[in-house]
Amino acid sequence: MLRRKREVFAPTDGTLLVMDETDRRLERGIDFGSRDGLRLRHSLAYRQSRLRTDDMDLAQAEGVQVTRKVVCRRAPDVDAGTIVTVDGRAYDVTRVDLTPANMTLWLSELTTDGTCVLHGTKVTRDERGEATAHDVGTTVYVRRARMGGETHTKAGAQTVWPTIELTIRALDWDGERSVTYRDVTYEVASTKGDGEWLVLTCEEGAIHHGK
Repeated sequence: MLRRKREVFAPTDGTLLVMDETDRRLERGIDFGSRDGLRLRHSLAYRQSRLRTDDMDLAQAEGVQVTRKVVCRRAPDVDAGTIVTVDGRAYDVTRVDLTPANMTLWLSELTTDGTCVLHGTKVTRDERGEATAHDVGTTVYVRRARMGGETHTKAGAQTVWPTIELTIRALDWDGERSVTYRDVTYEVASTKGDGEWLVLTCEEGAIHHGK
C-alpha cells in the first residue's frame, strides 16, 4: 500500500522577522517604514510565492495593496495587521491564508512618499491669563500621495484647483485643517480612514483662491 507523501516545507529564500510594536511606535511623526519602535517577537523561515494577476485583482477588490507573498510554517500569533520585516524592510500583513501546516502571508511594504507638515494652533496664557495663539507644525510621514484636480465654477467660469490625497497614520492627525507637502500648502477638505490609515483630501485652491 502506498502512503501519501507528507508535504515538506523547504524554505530557500530567507528569514522573516515577526515584530511587536512598542510605545515608541505610537508617537506622532515616527517613520513607520523603518524598524523604529519595533521589537523582535520571533523569526520564521519563508519561501517566496509568486504574485499572480488574480492575486492583484483580489487585493484591489479588498482595497489593500500587496507587494509580495511568502509562505511560512503556521504561527498562531501572526494575523492581518501584524508587522514583519524582510531583508530590513517593514511590511504590513494584509491577509493570511492558512493550510493545515503552512500559512501564506500577503505583505504590503510600508514605504513613504516623504513627509508633510500638519499645521495646528496652540494657545498659551501669560501671567495675567491673556491667551496667545501660536502656529504649531508637526512633521509626519506620508504613506502615499496622489495628485488630482477639482473643477469649480464661479461667475460662469470654470477653474481647476489642484488637489492632493495624502495617506498618513490615523494617530498622526490631531484635527489640523491645513497641511504643507513639498512646499505647497493645502487646506484639508475632507478625511476618511479605516482606523489605522487616514486619507486627507486637500485643496490648494481653498487657500489661494478664497474658497
